[in-house]
Amino acid sequence: MIVISSELIELIGLCHRVAVMRAGTLAATLPAENLTEEELIAHATGTR
Repeated sequence: MIVISSELIELIGLCHRVAVMRAGTLAATLPAENLTEEELIAHATGTR
């Protein structure tokens, strides 16, 4: 199943891994054990 959401808590609760897109490209693929709001935001904004 693919879930598309801007609700980070929803993604963290539902997903086994999250692919983060930034500027039309894949910025990161994170496994469930690394999913935090801070980590997702860092990859989405390009600070990581």
